Amino acid sequence: MKNLNAASLAAVALVSAVLPARATLIDLLVNPAASSVATDSALSVDASGTFIGNYDPVSNPGGTLTRPGLFGGSGNIPIPFTADGTAGGQHSAQPTGGFTVDLDLPGSTIELSALSAQLLGGTTASLPVTFALTFGTFRTFQPDSVFFGVSGFPIELGEATVSQFDVLQTAPVSAVIVPAGVDAFTFSVVIPADVTIAGEFNGSPFGPTTAPTLLAMEGAGSISGSTLTITLSFNIDQQETIKGPIPGAENIPFDLPTVLPPGETAHLLVSFQIDGGSTDVSATVDLSADGLIPPPACTGDLDGDLDVDSTDLNILLSDFGCLSACPGDADGDDDTDSTDLNIILSVFGSTCD
Repeated sequence: MKNLNAASLAAVALVSAVLPARATLIDLLVNPAASSVATDSALSVDASGTFIGNYDPVSNPGGTLTRPGLFGGSGNIPIPFTADGTAGGQHSAQPTGGFTVDLDLPGSTIELSALSAQLLGGTTASLPVTFALTFGTFRTFQPDSVFFGVSGFPIELGEATVSQFDVLQTAPVSAVIVPAGVDAFTFSVVIPADVTIAGEFNGSPFGPTTAPTLLAMEGAGSISGSTLTITLSFNIDQQETIKGPIPGAENIPFDLPTVLPPGETAHLLVSFQIDGGSTDVSATVDLSADGLIPPPACTGDLDGDLDVDSTDLNILLSDFGCLSACPGDADGDDDTDSTDLNIILSVFGSTCD
């Protein structure tokens, strides 16, 4: 541990007293009440479709009829359009999940693995979608009116939801821990992870899409009794492509005020599909997770019967000189030698709580 002053060394010693001399594997569960995720989502889609008057010769003979152009034509004819759709919004959630740490305070290291976080915590982020329509000139009857072709005519059609926003670590990583007072420490780590996003648009699913990324995290740990608390703070900015076509909606009622002449309302039905698009979801994540520290191993107890006696001594003597995966290894250095023998003799006859 380089560049640590006396106070820092004392803090390490106090924290290390809580843990066994070897690295300790601890499973932690995210506490949703102490965790938070703030997301900012944006959706962009390209769409195409038609609108048509709500006229029906049987059920609605007084309804609106549509016909393309300024002159001619007959009946009720759909008017084609293209559209650029956008949506955006913010959402707060309490995430769920968990991860595992291999904590070696004497060695000043921590290994983080198996992080799995459901950042929306079972909630959904809803985004009303506004479309900017482009269409040619058309006429309506009942009421009689002319609508000149426009580009970027805004209307709201439907809603998009983000229902899955998950992080899954793909490989374990290690970091150096820095003392931060008694029973506390900090660390920084970059983990490889898959980020998965999925949702719906007007009931039609998009995704899930998964993309690999690197997440830079600031971590902090504290020990209270036999409980270890780890906090992780990080940001995500994830862009995904939406592949079409995706069914949008059919025959959505839409009332359009007349322009020439003004004062009346044309009653239309809009149908469209999503041809493609993209999502951009960013998040500020603060995870707080708790786990129980396992009790220290019983020094010198090689057979696991919670005492140190002749059986343990015989195991060591029969294994003396072993250099790998040794049953007689009492000090955890992967061999059986005189150091292990001295440990057994120093605690011979003792029992473990």
